[in-house]
Amino acid sequence: MLRLELQRIGGSGRPRRPWLAGALGLAAAGAANTAALAQRVTENAVTSADDAFGNSVGRETIGLYTSSSVRGFSAFAAGNARIDGLYFDPVWNPNPRIRLSTSIRVGLSAQGYPFPAPTGVVDHALKRPGAAAGLSAYATVDTYGTAALEIDGETALGETLSVAGGFSLNRNAFYNAIEGVQHVEGLLANWRPAPGVEIKPFWSRSDIYDDEFGPTYVPGGAYLPTRRSRRVFEGPQEPKYRSTAHLYGVQAEASPAPNWQMRTGIFRTAFDDRRTATNLLLNLQPDGRADQVFIVDPPSKIASTSGEVRVSRQFTDGPRLHVVHLSLRGRDRRERYGGSDILNLGPTVVGDPVAPVEGPFDFGPQIFDEVRQWTGGLAYEGRWQGLGEISLGLQRTDYRKTIDQPGLPRVRSKASTWLYSLAGAAYLSEQFAIYAGYTRGLEESGVAPENAANRNEALPAIRTRQRDAGVR
Repeated sequence: MLRLELQRIGGSGRPRRPWLAGALGLAAAGAANTAALAQRVTENAVTSADDAFGNSVGRETIGLYTSSSVRGFSAFAAGNARIDGLYFDPVWNPNPRIRLSTSIRVGLSAQGYPFPAPTGVVDHALKRPGAAAGLSAYATVDTYGTAALEIDGETALGETLSVAGGFSLNRNAFYNAIEGVQHVEGLLANWRPAPGVEIKPFWSRSDIYDDEFGPTYVPGGAYLPTRRSRRVFEGPQEPKYRSTAHLYGVQAEASPAPNWQMRTGIFRTAFDDRRTATNLLLNLQPDGRADQVFIVDPPSKIASTSGEVRVSRQFTDGPRLHVVHLSLRGRDRRERYGGSDILNLGPTVVGDPVAPVEGPFDFGPQIFDEVRQWTGGLAYEGRWQGLGEISLGLQRTDYRKTIDQPGLPRVRSKASTWLYSLAGAAYLSEQFAIYAGYTRGLEESGVAPENAANRNEALPAIRTRQRDAGVR
Protein backbone atom coordinates (compact mmCIF):
# COMPACT_ATOMS: atom_id res chain seq x y z
CA MET A 1 0.00 0.00 0.00
CA LEU A 2 1.38 3.43 -0.92
CA ARG A 3 0.42 6.56 0.97
CA LEU A 4 0.76 10.21 -0.04
CA GLU A 5 0.71 12.78 2.73
CA LEU A 6 0.69 16.56 2.70
CA GLN A 7 0.74 18.89 5.66
CA ARG A 8 0.64 22.63 6.28
CA ILE A 9 1.58 24.12 9.64
CA GLY A 10 1.40 27.76 10.59
CA GLY A 11 1.04 30.08 13.52
CA SER A 12 1.87 33.46 14.92
CA GLY A 13 5.57 34.24 15.01
CA ARG A 14 6.56 31.68 12.33
CA PRO A 15 8.21 32.72 9.05
CA ARG A 16 5.84 33.00 6.12
CA ARG A 17 7.35 30.24 4.03
CA PRO A 18 4.44 28.17 2.68
CA TRP A 19 4.85 24.43 3.09
CA LEU A 20 8.42 24.76 4.46
CA ALA A 21 7.34 23.39 7.83
CA GLY A 22 5.35 20.62 6.19
CA ALA A 23 6.42 17.51 4.34
CA LEU A 24 5.55 15.65 1.18
CA GLY A 25 6.42 12.02 0.78
CA LEU A 26 5.68 8.59 -0.54
CA ALA A 27 6.00 5.64 1.83
CA ALA A 28 5.47 1.92 1.74
CA ALA A 29 3.31 1.02 4.74
CA GLY A 30 3.90 -2.57 5.82
CA ALA A 31 2.08 -4.79 8.30
CA ALA A 32 3.25 -2.65 11.22
CA ASN A 33 1.47 0.36 9.71
CA THR A 34 4.30 2.78 10.50
CA ALA A 35 3.51 6.31 11.60
CA ALA A 36 2.84 9.09 9.16
CA LEU A 37 5.81 10.72 7.46
CA ALA A 38 4.47 14.21 7.87
CA GLN A 39 3.83 15.25 11.46
CA ARG A 40 2.97 18.37 13.34
CA VAL A 41 6.06 20.11 14.61
CA THR A 42 5.75 19.06 18.26
CA GLU A 43 4.53 15.50 17.64
CA ASN A 44 7.38 13.04 18.10
CA ALA A 45 6.67 9.77 19.88
CA VAL A 46 10.38 8.90 20.11
CA THR A 47 11.66 12.03 21.83
CA SER A 48 8.65 12.23 24.17
CA ALA A 49 8.86 8.59 25.34
CA ASP A 50 10.31 7.84 28.79
CA ASP A 51 10.60 4.10 28.10
CA ALA A 52 9.88 1.43 25.50
CA PHE A 53 6.59 0.14 26.96
CA GLY A 54 4.34 2.23 24.72
CA ASN A 55 3.82 5.83 23.70
CA SER A 56 1.59 7.59 21.17
CA VAL A 57 1.85 11.22 20.10
CA GLY A 58 -0.37 12.54 17.34
CA ARG A 59 -0.20 10.00 14.51
CA GLU A 60 2.95 8.27 15.81
CA THR A 61 2.95 5.14 17.99
CA ILE A 62 5.97 3.23 19.29
CA GLY A 63 6.71 0.71 22.02
CA LEU A 64 5.97 -2.84 23.09
CA TYR A 65 2.36 -2.37 24.22
CA THR A 66 -0.88 -0.65 23.30
CA SER A 67 -4.02 0.03 25.33
CA SER A 68 -5.55 -3.23 24.05
CA SER A 69 -2.45 -5.39 24.54
CA VAL A 70 -0.32 -5.10 27.69
CA ARG A 71 1.47 -8.35 28.51
CA GLY A 72 -1.28 -10.21 26.67
CA PHE A 73 -4.17 -8.40 28.38
CA SER A 74 -6.25 -5.34 27.53
CA ALA A 75 -5.86 -2.46 29.96
CA PHE A 76 -8.73 -0.77 28.11
CA ALA A 77 -11.12 -3.70 28.66
CA ALA A 78 -9.98 -4.00 32.27
CA GLY A 79 -11.00 -0.38 32.89
CA ASN A 80 -7.51 0.84 33.74
CA ALA A 81 -7.58 4.14 31.89
CA ARG A 82 -6.72 7.64 33.04
CA ILE A 83 -7.09 11.13 31.60
CA ASP A 84 -4.16 13.29 32.74
CA GLY A 85 -3.64 10.82 35.58
CA LEU A 86 -7.25 10.92 36.83
CA TYR A 87 -9.51 7.86 36.83
CA PHE A 88 -11.63 7.42 33.71
CA ASP A 89 -13.97 4.50 32.90
CA PRO A 90 -13.32 3.95 29.19
CA VAL A 91 -16.13 3.39 26.72
CA TRP A 92 -14.52 5.47 23.99
CA ASN A 93 -11.00 6.89 24.24
CA PRO A 94 -10.00 10.53 23.58
CA ASN A 95 -9.55 11.11 19.85
CA PRO A 96 -6.60 12.94 18.23
CA ARG A 97 -8.54 16.19 18.04
CA ILE A 98 -8.29 16.56 21.82
CA ARG A 99 -5.55 14.06 22.76
CA LEU A 100 -1.91 15.09 22.97
CA SER A 101 -0.39 11.69 23.80
CA THR A 102 -1.03 8.24 25.32
CA SER A 103 1.41 6.42 27.61
CA ILE A 104 1.43 2.85 28.88
CA ARG A 105 2.37 2.71 32.57
CA VAL A 106 3.73 -0.72 33.45
CA GLY A 107 6.77 -2.08 35.26
CA LEU A 108 9.30 0.57 36.21
CA SER A 109 7.30 3.28 34.40
CA ALA A 110 4.49 2.70 36.94
CA GLN A 111 6.84 3.36 39.88
CA GLY A 112 5.74 6.51 41.62
CA TYR A 113 2.40 6.43 39.78
CA PRO A 114 -0.54 6.58 42.23
CA PHE A 115 -2.71 3.45 42.28
CA PRO A 116 -1.20 1.22 39.54
CA ALA A 117 -3.11 -1.76 38.14
CA PRO A 118 -2.12 -5.36 37.35
CA THR A 119 -2.74 -4.99 33.60
CA GLY A 120 -0.95 -1.65 33.50
CA VAL A 121 -2.46 1.81 33.15
CA VAL A 122 -3.26 3.67 29.93
CA ASP A 123 -2.84 7.39 30.57
CA HIS A 124 -4.22 9.86 28.00
CA ALA A 125 -2.81 13.38 28.12
CA LEU A 126 -5.15 16.00 26.66
CA LYS A 127 -3.97 19.01 24.72
CA ARG A 128 -3.52 22.15 26.82
CA PRO A 129 -4.28 25.33 24.86
CA GLY A 130 -1.71 28.07 25.44
CA ALA A 131 -1.24 31.74 24.67
CA ALA A 132 0.15 31.25 21.15
CA ALA A 133 -2.14 31.02 18.14
CA GLY A 134 -1.58 28.28 15.59
CA LEU A 135 -3.25 26.32 12.83
CA SER A 136 -2.26 23.05 11.17
CA ALA A 137 -3.72 21.07 8.28
CA TYR A 138 -2.97 17.51 7.30
CA ALA A 139 -4.07 15.48 4.26
CA THR A 140 -3.38 11.89 3.25
CA VAL A 141 -4.41 9.42 0.57
CA ASP A 142 -3.30 5.86 -0.21
CA THR A 143 -3.70 3.31 -2.96
CA TYR A 144 -6.51 1.50 -1.13
CA GLY A 145 -8.58 4.66 -1.49
CA THR A 146 -8.31 5.89 2.09
CA ALA A 147 -8.30 9.69 2.25
CA ALA A 148 -8.30 12.07 5.22
CA LEU A 149 -8.27 15.77 5.93
CA GLU A 150 -7.49 17.09 9.42
CA ILE A 151 -7.49 20.69 10.63
CA ASP A 152 -6.52 21.70 14.18
CA GLY A 153 -5.95 25.07 15.78
CA GLU A 154 -5.69 26.99 19.03
CA THR A 155 -5.77 30.59 20.18
CA ALA A 156 -6.04 32.78 23.28
CA LEU A 157 -9.27 34.65 23.96
CA GLY A 158 -7.75 36.77 26.70
CA GLU A 159 -5.12 36.58 29.40
CA THR A 160 -6.92 33.80 31.29
CA LEU A 161 -8.72 31.81 28.59
CA SER A 162 -7.36 29.72 25.71
CA VAL A 163 -9.22 27.38 23.38
CA ALA A 164 -8.27 24.66 20.91
CA GLY A 165 -10.17 22.42 18.57
CA GLY A 166 -10.20 20.54 15.34
CA PHE A 167 -12.08 18.27 12.97
CA SER A 168 -11.25 15.49 10.55
CA LEU A 169 -13.08 13.94 7.63
CA ASN A 170 -12.05 10.42 6.65
CA ARG A 171 -12.90 8.03 3.87
CA ASN A 172 -11.74 4.66 5.20
CA ALA A 173 -10.86 1.76 2.91
CA PHE A 174 -9.39 -1.57 3.98
CA TYR A 175 -7.62 -4.59 2.47
CA ASN A 176 -10.90 -6.54 2.13
CA ALA A 177 -12.58 -3.66 0.25
CA ILE A 178 -14.72 -2.55 3.19
CA GLU A 179 -15.30 1.19 2.93
CA GLY A 180 -16.92 3.84 5.09
CA VAL A 181 -16.99 7.50 6.05
CA GLN A 182 -16.07 9.01 9.43
CA HIS A 183 -15.97 12.54 10.80
CA VAL A 184 -14.46 13.51 14.16
CA GLU A 185 -14.67 16.80 16.08
CA GLY A 186 -13.22 18.08 19.34
CA LEU A 187 -12.99 21.25 21.46
CA LEU A 188 -10.99 22.14 24.58
CA ALA A 189 -10.58 25.20 26.79
CA ASN A 190 -8.13 26.20 29.51
CA TRP A 191 -9.45 28.83 31.95
CA ARG A 192 -7.21 30.27 34.67
CA PRO A 193 -9.53 32.38 36.82
CA ALA A 194 -6.97 32.85 39.62
CA PRO A 195 -3.29 32.09 40.27
CA GLY A 196 -2.79 28.36 40.79
CA VAL A 197 -6.28 27.47 39.49
CA GLU A 198 -7.06 25.82 36.14
CA ILE A 199 -10.41 24.63 34.76
CA LYS A 200 -10.29 22.57 31.57
CA PRO A 201 -13.56 21.52 29.89
CA PHE A 202 -13.52 19.45 26.71
CA TRP A 203 -15.90 17.78 24.23
CA SER A 204 -15.45 15.33 21.34
CA ARG A 205 -17.56 13.25 18.98
CA SER A 206 -17.10 10.63 16.25
CA ASP A 207 -19.60 9.42 13.63
CA ILE A 208 -19.10 6.45 11.29
CA TYR A 209 -21.36 5.84 8.27
CA ASP A 210 -21.81 3.16 5.65
CA ASP A 211 -19.16 0.64 6.72
CA GLU A 212 -19.82 -2.80 5.28
CA PHE A 213 -19.54 -6.21 6.92
CA GLY A 214 -16.82 -8.47 5.58
CA PRO A 215 -16.75 -12.16 6.51
CA THR A 216 -15.12 -13.82 9.49
CA TYR A 217 -13.74 -17.19 8.36
CA VAL A 218 -14.18 -20.11 10.78
CA PRO A 219 -12.47 -23.26 9.36
CA GLY A 220 -14.12 -26.61 9.93
CA GLY A 221 -10.82 -28.27 10.84
CA ALA A 222 -7.14 -27.75 11.60
CA TYR A 223 -6.30 -25.84 8.43
CA LEU A 224 -6.11 -22.26 7.27
CA PRO A 225 -8.83 -20.61 5.16
CA THR A 226 -8.28 -20.42 1.43
CA ARG A 227 -5.99 -17.54 0.54
CA ARG A 228 -8.07 -14.56 -0.54
CA SER A 229 -7.29 -11.68 -2.88
CA ARG A 230 -7.00 -8.19 -1.48
CA ARG A 231 -9.52 -5.49 -2.26
CA VAL A 232 -12.31 -7.97 -3.04
CA PHE A 233 -15.44 -7.48 -0.97
CA GLU A 234 -17.11 -10.75 0.05
CA GLY A 235 -20.20 -9.62 1.86
CA PRO A 236 -23.63 -8.09 1.33
CA GLN A 237 -23.99 -4.46 0.31
CA GLU A 238 -26.76 -4.05 2.88
CA PRO A 239 -27.06 -3.42 5.79
CA LYS A 240 -24.29 -0.93 6.57
CA TYR A 241 -22.69 0.01 9.87
CA ARG A 242 -23.59 3.22 11.73
CA SER A 243 -22.31 4.45 15.09
CA THR A 244 -21.85 7.57 17.19
CA ALA A 245 -19.43 8.08 20.08
CA HIS A 246 -19.10 10.93 22.58
CA LEU A 247 -16.58 11.91 25.23
CA TYR A 248 -16.82 15.11 27.24
CA GLY A 249 -16.02 16.34 30.71
CA VAL A 250 -14.14 18.85 32.81
CA GLN A 251 -10.97 18.84 34.87
CA ALA A 252 -9.98 21.29 37.58
CA GLU A 253 -6.88 21.70 39.67
CA ALA A 254 -5.85 24.15 42.35
CA SER A 255 -3.03 24.75 44.82
CA PRO A 256 -4.76 26.23 47.88
CA ALA A 257 -1.50 26.37 49.85
CA PRO A 258 2.20 25.64 49.28
CA ASN A 259 2.88 21.92 48.73
CA TRP A 260 -0.86 21.16 48.47
CA GLN A 261 -2.64 20.20 45.27
CA MET A 262 -6.29 19.38 44.62
CA ARG A 263 -7.35 17.75 41.34
CA THR A 264 -10.70 16.56 40.12
CA GLY A 265 -12.13 15.27 36.87
CA ILE A 266 -15.56 14.09 35.78
CA PHE A 267 -16.03 12.38 32.44
CA ARG A 268 -19.02 11.24 30.41
CA THR A 269 -18.51 8.83 27.53
CA ALA A 270 -20.97 6.87 25.37
CA PHE A 271 -20.85 4.59 22.36
CA ASP A 272 -24.06 4.13 20.38
CA ASP A 273 -24.08 1.28 17.86
CA ARG A 274 -27.09 2.27 15.80
CA ARG A 275 -26.70 -0.45 13.19
CA THR A 276 -24.26 -3.36 13.21
CA ALA A 277 -23.98 -7.00 12.14
CA THR A 278 -21.62 -9.98 12.00
CA ASN A 279 -20.96 -11.99 8.84
CA LEU A 280 -19.76 -15.55 9.64
CA LEU A 281 -18.59 -18.26 7.24
CA LEU A 282 -18.79 -21.36 9.44
CA ASN A 283 -17.42 -24.86 8.85
CA LEU A 284 -15.22 -23.51 6.07
CA GLN A 285 -13.76 -26.29 3.91
CA PRO A 286 -10.43 -26.28 2.02
CA ASP A 287 -12.30 -25.98 -1.29
CA GLY A 288 -14.10 -22.81 -0.11
CA ARG A 289 -17.48 -24.30 0.78
CA ALA A 290 -19.02 -22.92 3.99
CA ASP A 291 -22.26 -22.26 5.84
CA GLN A 292 -23.06 -18.55 5.96
CA VAL A 293 -24.68 -17.04 9.03
CA PHE A 294 -25.48 -13.32 9.21
CA ILE A 295 -26.30 -11.85 12.63
CA VAL A 296 -28.01 -8.45 12.70
CA ASP A 297 -28.11 -6.48 15.94
CA PRO A 298 -30.68 -3.92 17.05
CA PRO A 299 -29.36 -0.57 18.31
CA SER A 300 -27.20 -0.98 21.41
CA LYS A 301 -25.52 1.51 23.71
CA ILE A 302 -22.82 1.72 26.37
CA ALA A 303 -22.50 4.84 28.50
CA SER A 304 -20.49 5.69 31.59
CA THR A 305 -20.07 8.60 33.96
CA SER A 306 -16.84 8.43 35.96
CA GLY A 307 -14.32 10.57 37.74
CA GLU A 308 -11.94 11.13 40.60
CA VAL A 309 -11.22 13.66 43.34
CA ARG A 310 -7.63 13.66 44.61
CA VAL A 311 -5.83 15.68 47.27
CA SER A 312 -2.02 15.52 47.40
CA ARG A 313 0.47 16.81 49.98
CA GLN A 314 4.19 17.06 49.32
CA PHE A 315 6.96 17.06 51.95
CA THR A 316 10.62 17.79 51.27
CA ASP A 317 13.38 16.60 53.57
CA GLY A 318 16.75 17.43 52.05
CA PRO A 319 17.36 14.95 49.20
CA ARG A 320 14.18 13.07 50.11
CA LEU A 321 10.74 13.82 48.69
CA HIS A 322 7.53 12.45 50.20
CA VAL A 323 4.08 12.70 48.54
CA VAL A 324 0.80 11.48 50.04
CA HIS A 325 -2.36 11.12 47.92
CA LEU A 326 -5.95 10.77 49.13
CA SER A 327 -8.35 9.72 46.38
CA LEU A 328 -12.03 8.97 45.79
CA ARG A 329 -13.12 7.42 42.49
CA GLY A 330 -16.49 6.43 41.13
CA ARG A 331 -18.30 5.25 38.04
CA ASP A 332 -21.80 4.50 36.81
CA ARG A 333 -21.83 2.39 33.64
CA ARG A 334 -24.98 1.25 31.83
CA GLU A 335 -25.28 -1.06 28.83
CA ARG A 336 -28.06 -2.23 26.52
CA TYR A 337 -27.28 -5.08 24.13
CA GLY A 338 -28.50 -8.39 22.69
CA GLY A 339 -31.76 -9.15 20.86
CA SER A 340 -29.97 -10.15 17.64
CA ASP A 341 -31.70 -11.65 14.62
CA ILE A 342 -29.70 -14.70 13.47
CA LEU A 343 -30.15 -15.38 9.75
CA ASN A 344 -28.99 -18.69 8.30
CA LEU A 345 -28.18 -17.91 4.66
CA GLY A 346 -27.33 -21.55 3.90
CA PRO A 347 -24.45 -23.17 2.00
CA THR A 348 -22.17 -20.91 0.00
CA VAL A 349 -18.79 -20.87 -1.69
CA VAL A 350 -16.24 -18.24 -0.72
CA GLY A 351 -16.14 -15.63 -3.45
CA ASP A 352 -19.73 -16.08 -4.66
CA PRO A 353 -21.84 -12.89 -4.70
CA VAL A 354 -23.89 -12.23 -1.56
CA ALA A 355 -27.34 -10.72 -1.96
CA PRO A 356 -28.25 -7.72 0.26
CA VAL A 357 -29.62 -8.75 3.65
CA GLU A 358 -32.69 -6.57 3.99
CA GLY A 359 -35.28 -6.25 6.74
CA PRO A 360 -37.55 -6.11 8.44
CA PHE A 361 -35.57 -8.04 11.06
CA ASP A 362 -37.05 -10.00 13.94
CA PHE A 363 -35.22 -8.49 16.91
CA GLY A 364 -35.75 -9.92 20.38
CA PRO A 365 -35.78 -8.25 23.80
CA GLN A 366 -32.46 -6.85 24.97
CA ILE A 367 -30.27 -7.26 28.03
CA PHE A 368 -29.66 -4.35 30.39
CA ASP A 369 -26.82 -4.23 32.86
CA GLU A 370 -25.52 -1.57 35.22
CA VAL A 371 -22.28 -1.27 37.16
CA ARG A 372 -21.73 1.09 40.07
CA GLN A 373 -18.38 1.23 41.78
CA TRP A 374 -16.80 3.44 44.41
CA THR A 375 -13.15 3.28 45.41
CA GLY A 376 -11.34 5.19 48.11
CA GLY A 377 -7.59 5.07 48.40
CA LEU A 378 -4.47 6.32 50.17
CA ALA A 379 -1.08 6.25 48.46
CA TYR A 380 2.48 7.21 49.37
CA GLU A 381 5.44 7.99 47.14
CA GLY A 382 8.96 8.37 48.50
CA ARG A 383 12.02 9.36 46.47
CA TRP A 384 15.59 9.63 47.68
CA GLN A 385 17.72 11.41 45.14
CA GLY A 386 20.39 9.14 43.73
CA LEU A 387 19.34 6.13 45.83
CA GLY A 388 15.86 4.97 44.85
CA GLU A 389 12.13 5.24 45.35
CA ILE A 390 9.25 3.39 46.94
CA SER A 391 5.48 3.55 46.49
CA LEU A 392 2.65 2.12 48.57
CA GLY A 393 -1.07 2.10 47.89
CA LEU A 394 -4.15 0.89 49.70
CA GLN A 395 -7.67 1.04 48.29
CA ARG A 396 -11.12 -0.13 49.33
CA THR A 397 -13.51 -0.75 46.47
CA ASP A 398 -17.24 -1.47 46.47
CA TYR A 399 -18.51 -3.04 43.22
CA ARG A 400 -22.17 -3.65 42.33
CA LYS A 401 -23.49 -5.11 39.07
CA THR A 402 -27.11 -5.71 38.04
CA ILE A 403 -28.17 -7.67 34.95
CA ASP A 404 -31.72 -7.82 33.57
CA GLN A 405 -32.11 -10.60 30.99
CA PRO A 406 -35.36 -11.37 29.14
CA GLY A 407 -37.35 -14.12 30.82
CA LEU A 408 -34.92 -14.50 33.74
CA PRO A 409 -34.86 -13.10 37.27
CA ARG A 410 -32.71 -10.05 37.85
CA VAL A 411 -29.14 -11.01 38.73
CA ARG A 412 -27.04 -9.01 41.16
CA SER A 413 -23.37 -9.47 41.92
CA LYS A 414 -21.21 -7.51 44.31
CA ALA A 415 -17.69 -7.40 45.62
CA SER A 416 -16.15 -5.32 48.39
CA THR A 417 -12.45 -5.89 48.79
CA TRP A 418 -9.14 -4.33 49.71
CA LEU A 419 -6.67 -3.63 46.92
CA TYR A 420 -3.04 -2.86 47.56
CA SER A 421 0.22 -2.23 45.78
CA LEU A 422 3.88 -2.11 46.77
CA ALA A 423 6.79 -1.22 44.51
CA GLY A 424 10.35 -0.08 44.85
CA ALA A 425 13.42 0.75 42.79
CA ALA A 426 17.09 1.07 43.71
CA TYR A 427 19.51 3.14 41.65
CA LEU A 428 22.83 1.29 41.70
CA SER A 429 24.40 3.87 39.39
CA GLU A 430 23.33 6.62 37.03
CA GLN A 431 22.83 4.03 34.30
CA PHE A 432 21.67 0.98 36.28
CA ALA A 433 18.53 0.37 38.37
CA ILE A 434 16.67 -2.64 39.74
CA TYR A 435 12.99 -2.68 40.62
CA ALA A 436 10.20 -4.94 41.83
CA GLY A 437 6.48 -4.58 42.49
CA TYR A 438 3.26 -6.32 43.48
CA THR A 439 -0.26 -5.11 42.67
CA ARG A 440 -3.77 -6.44 43.28
CA GLY A 441 -6.83 -5.27 41.37
CA LEU A 442 -10.52 -5.78 40.63
CA GLU A 443 -10.94 -5.46 36.88
CA GLU A 444 -13.59 -5.84 34.19
CA SER A 445 -13.24 -8.74 31.76
CA GLY A 446 -14.63 -6.86 28.76
CA VAL A 447 -17.24 -8.50 26.52
CA ALA A 448 -17.38 -11.84 24.74
CA PRO A 449 -16.16 -11.70 21.10
CA GLU A 450 -18.54 -11.62 18.15
CA ASN A 451 -17.96 -15.26 17.18
CA ALA A 452 -18.56 -16.63 20.70
CA ALA A 453 -21.75 -18.40 21.78
CA ASN A 454 -22.39 -15.55 24.27
CA ARG A 455 -21.31 -12.85 21.81
CA ASN A 456 -21.27 -9.26 23.11
CA GLU A 457 -22.18 -10.41 26.63
CA ALA A 458 -20.59 -8.33 29.41
CA LEU A 459 -18.39 -10.55 31.56
CA PRO A 460 -18.06 -10.26 35.37
CA ALA A 461 -15.28 -8.45 37.17
CA ILE A 462 -12.38 -10.57 38.38
CA ARG A 463 -9.72 -10.24 41.06
CA THR A 464 -6.29 -9.93 39.51
CA ARG A 465 -2.69 -9.63 40.69
CA GLN A 466 0.65 -8.84 39.12
CA ARG A 467 4.19 -9.51 40.30
CA ASP A 468 7.09 -8.09 38.34
CA ALA A 469 10.78 -7.35 38.73
CA GLY A 470 13.52 -6.27 36.40
CA VAL A 471 16.56 -4.17 35.64
CA ARG A 472 17.01 -1.01 33.63
